[in-house]
Amino acid sequence: MPRGKIAPDTVDLDDSCIQEVRRRQFHARIEVVVLGVAVVLGLGAGCKKNEVDKGAFKSALNDYLKGQQECLWASPQKFPARRYFKR
Repeated sequence: MPRGKIAPDTVDLDDSCIQEVRRRQFHARIEVVVLGVAVVLGLGAGCKKNEVDKGAFKSALNDYLKGQQECLWASPQKFPARRYFKR
């Protein structure tokens, strides 16, 4: 027999020990699969495109600013952007 090898007939393992090892290996595989599924689902949920309803956003800003009647100037001012960029 080569050095470091144990002959199969000299090992005294009962079936319950072997079953315990196999059960632990099975549970370890299940844990890896569950973790992999959780990562895939987590990435799928985290990468979801988030569309903002522009109408609702504009309405919310307008409602908030209705109560804010503070102006910097007494009359409307034309800024350079208004002169060069007409809509």
